[in-house]
Amino acid sequence: MVHSGYYKKAKYHISYQWRIFLTIFVIIYPMLVSVHSFLPFFFGVAGYIFMTGIRAQNIPLIIISGFYLLNLEINLSMPLFGSIIAVLLFYLFVFPKIKGWIHNKSFIPVVSVIFIYLTYYVVLFIDDLIFLTSNHNINFTWILFFSFVIDILLMVFYDYNEK
Repeated sequence: MVHSGYYKKAKYHISYQWRIFLTIFVIIYPMLVSVHSFLPFFFGVAGYIFMTGIRAQNIPLIIISGFYLLNLEINLSMPLFGSIIAVLLFYLFVFPKIKGWIHNKSFIPVVSVIFIYLTYYVVLFIDDLIFLTSNHNINFTWILFFSFVIDILLMVFYDYNEK
């Protein structure tokens, strides 16, 4: 059974300086990712921050992470709103079950990032089936694996700092 304190509304406050830094990062970094393919995408981290913003009802967090996901999709020529749809599908259908399965609270962000990636790949596959295209070839490359590992490590570091 999950501790009852876990279901309380989380409170996350972002200072004005961090909002400016995050806004500049959200605007500039996806352009750098589209030019330099060796940079990690931070897709899973942005998705988890988006979910955290929804859970905490923190509008600036939702706007910043949602804009990052949209900007990343535009710069990488992926389907528009695919990542937000994937994160919302995960948050609505899978995340409540994960909270019930996993009793270790520190493991939830890592598992969430893994499932956000899987949900996004399913959304891309469904997009290809609906529109009968094969534009989104999902090859398991080292760059994608590198981005995935960096996201997982960032979530472990994020959880380590929360304690």
